[in-house]
Amino acid sequence: MAPARLQTGPNPIHFRGKKMIELESERFRLSIPVGEALAFAMGWSNLGYSEPSDGMRRVVGVLAVDALEHEEHWREAALARHCLGQKWPGGFTP
Repeated sequence: MAPARLQTGPNPIHFRGKKMIELESERFRLSIPVGEALAFAMGWSNLGYSEPSDGMRRVVGVLAVDALEHEEHWREAALARHCLGQKWPGGFTP
């Protein structure tokens, strides 16, 4: 299962044969539940990847926070940003 997907667009980005993200003119969207994305971003889950990179985890974390903010779940987004900031200091500051 891919961590992120694009709503529309002809050029998806693939990683190891799995569609990760599709490019959209304005935004990226997760294709997995936010909870699974945050667990992946924090390193608690690998989502079936044998060796996910820190870069993958950070991107999925950013997309998860963005999804929470887009849905106006401000407290949850702030908590997620704080947790991700603890994992990667300076990487998730407002």
